[in-house]
Amino acid sequence: MSYTNYLQTLSVEQLDQEFQTYTDVSPATLVKRRQAAAAVLAELPVGHAMLEESDLFCLPARSEINQLTVSVPEDNPETAVIGYVSVWEPLQRLGIGSRLYRAAAVHLAQRGVKYIESYAFNNNALRTRQRVFGEEAMHFSYAEDPTKHKLGISTGQLINLNTLIERINKRQLAVGEKATTILLHSVIDLTAVDTSTWELAAEASLPPSYTRASE
Repeated sequence: MSYTNYLQTLSVEQLDQEFQTYTDVSPATLVKRRQAAAAVLAELPVGHAMLEESDLFCLPARSEINQLTVSVPEDNPETAVIGYVSVWEPLQRLGIGSRLYRAAAVHLAQRGVKYIESYAFNNNALRTRQRVFGEEAMHFSYAEDPTKHKLGISTGQLINLNTLIERINKRQLAVGEKATTILLHSVIDLTAVDTSTWELAAEASLPPSYTRASE
């Protein structure tokens, strides 16, 4: 049996456990296992489940290691806020994050949401959002600015700024100085994005970790 066929026999919980072993294999083995994982995940749907105050998207459905959460405040139903995005490190750059964002965007657009906001200090997340939504649908503002005034900065420029700040902070922290912080929001305009051909998440039960936590 090939490794790909082996993965296809596993339950979601077993897949999660198998993926977590990827941190302990050789680089050559990891390349082959990533290829097999990509093939298997491509055939599985993104799952959607409701938490108490947010929506949870997982790949595969009920996964505990590849997740995105998003909430829609009651006092601002046209704007959603990304809460948590996580893709298991050995599985990154396989398109998992992109599928989670797309599935969330389809769900939110159907609910009448026009904007998706999140903090903008994670460069990997910024690159994924740029690929998924496009530069024209994105802008940035100061996190504490209630007017959400658009800053004249591109995603690439912000990534460079974040990288520079990270280097400065390493030097400052090494000598006991306080880290530099610039909190910016990433704002995605869903009205400028065509989600009509994107994947609709399949309704699923909560992952085991959430189920256990509620017991």
